[in-house]
Amino acid sequence: MKNLLWVIPTFIVAATLIVEGNDGELIGYCLVGLLAIFALVTVYRRNLAPSPNQHWAWELLVLPTVLALGNAGVPRPIAIGALLFLVLAALGRRSRPRDRTWYVAPILLVAAALWVSLRSSSFELPVATIGACATAWLVSRSVGSSRAIISTLDGVGLYLVANVFAYFVLGARSVGADMRIGSLESTFGTADRVVFPLVTNLNLAPVMAAVFLVAVPLLFDRSGWRRLVFRLVSFACAIVVLVASNGRAALVIGVAVAVLVLLVPALVVRVAPVGAGLSVVFVMIFPVVAGIITTVFTLLTTVAPGLARDGGSEDPASLANRDVIWGQSSSYWFVEVPTSSKVLGYGPLGQYLSGASSTYGSTLSGTSAYPEYASVHNSFLQQLFDGGIAGALLLSCGVILTAIGATRLRPHLDLPHASAVGAVLVLAITSITEVTLAPGYGEESYFVLVSLSFALAAGGNTTIMSAAAAPLTGDSKVLEPRHAE
Repeated sequence: MKNLLWVIPTFIVAATLIVEGNDGELIGYCLVGLLAIFALVTVYRRNLAPSPNQHWAWELLVLPTVLALGNAGVPRPIAIGALLFLVLAALGRRSRPRDRTWYVAPILLVAAALWVSLRSSSFELPVATIGACATAWLVSRSVGSSRAIISTLDGVGLYLVANVFAYFVLGARSVGADMRIGSLESTFGTADRVVFPLVTNLNLAPVMAAVFLVAVPLLFDRSGWRRLVFRLVSFACAIVVLVASNGRAALVIGVAVAVLVLLVPALVVRVAPVGAGLSVVFVMIFPVVAGIITTVFTLLTTVAPGLARDGGSEDPASLANRDVIWGQSSSYWFVEVPTSSKVLGYGPLGQYLSGASSTYGSTLSGTSAYPEYASVHNSFLQQLFDGGIAGALLLSCGVILTAIGATRLRPHLDLPHASAVGAVLVLAITSITEVTLAPGYGEESYFVLVSLSFALAAGGNTTIMSAAAAPLTGDSKVLEPRHAE
């Protein structure tokens, strides 16, 4: 009977895509993805014992969607009021004493965001930054690590459901769609790439979908059929978002990390600091690894031709002309930016305020209505313009230390924490080509990282895997929960 639950997300995907008039290739991608998830769950759930029920911390569950209300055209007072309500609700929670609390990483991430947002000409960015970070900290120290992680990742799922529902059912459209001109060519069989209504950045929604793909171990948490249905619907919406927005990089990265989290989660914990470190310095080492990127891309497009754009004539080593943007903006920063601004930055839109965007704007003139405001398409390089060397160091150390802090979980890695580490790795890698972790842009993905960082730092009540689940981690050391939720 429970297997019939798979009819719900499958029907959502098929009906949504058929109504939109997309061709069979697109529907095939989505249904194959659902069948793959079904096969994984069927195989792995038999080997897992039920874990203690973790009720949602509703403040973290709705946080990403509340932060995105302004993008959907919700009046400013309502959007800000909803966020302040979350903060007040979090303040009402009682803090519990914790052991092994390691708040250095999230504090650095909060400092990196405040360093930039407090210099914004609009009060919305600092309010969103302070409200989101305060909510994440207050709730995580109250409910503990596992519950905060589960609530944050399921909150990403709710965010995806809201995007799909708003676009396909309500007919809502993103204000960011009006900023793009020219063709939004999709390689997955759709006429155009979709900019979902709760985002202003074309690639933010697929990045969030990739984060939720890595949360696939949560499907194994036997916490009731209602929560299972919610997560299956969220996975269906994640597939719709990835395909409809044609998020190729997010799709490949999300699937790859999700498989690793399922099969060798202990390995993911070990490589997460390396992945985070490489994402920080990627722009500097890009000329060295360009050949590797070409080889990998060629292999992927051979296996899945649908990943290629421009009829397969694009240059994979250019990363859709990002090499030009990085080269021009980096040279401008070294030569033209004064020393004081190099150290302190310009605040939000530093690439525009410094004049760096004028050096690469022509590259994007065929896709953006306002190329002078275009980002540098790398989170850490963007932070260098927005927050200077000081802000870039805060962000870089915060991301790396979040990944390093997760290594202390290796002796007793459970399903929520394996998903959290995988999500941090996905956010770090996808930030290489997007500004999804640049706090000056106030993307929901950045606050998901902050929430996960606080959750990983909140010790004292980690839900530990039982003996039946131990084979998934490849570690024989199994501990009992120290606190009951």
